[in-house]
Amino acid sequence: MVYLPIELLTEVARRVGHNGFRGLAGFISGGTNGRDAAFDNKVLMEVDLDEFIFVSSLANEGSLYRPFFMKCFTAGNMTAKYVEGLRLLVKFGPSNDRLRLVIEAEPLVYALFALSIFSICSGSYESGMGAMIMLSMRVGWLDELVEIGETVMSQIADIEPPSDE
Repeated sequence: MVYLPIELLTEVARRVGHNGFRGLAGFISGGTNGRDAAFDNKVLMEVDLDEFIFVSSLANEGSLYRPFFMKCFTAGNMTAKYVEGLRLLVKFGPSNDRLRLVIEAEPLVYALFALSIFSICSGSYESGMGAMIMLSMRVGWLDELVEIGETVMSQIADIEPPSDE
């Protein structure tokens, strides 16, 4: 067996993770060193979690992928912040802390759309319209805005139902 220094193994895991989180499965199941490399904060912060955007139920409580997703969230992964913020907004309703998670993911166009909707729905019309204007300036084409909106609405439909709490 070839020995790779943990720094090199972590760098390989980081690069593999840029192509999607599923690529890290071999590292996680490959023993202690591979698992340590895959769970390094640098890897978790940068891993591509786009699949969680398009299949939001992967982040739901009880999901097989939730523990890994939460490690990414704790490491500061922007996509994880957005998806978890959206999940909490849908499940428990708007709050400053939940909106802040979505705001932190503002470079994602989906986050801007979600921020706009939830801000307006929670009575912060000016803030919501500001986010929508920012999104329209970033995207530019109405067709793209509609596609972003449809994606966010699909995400909302895919998230676990609201809590009775």
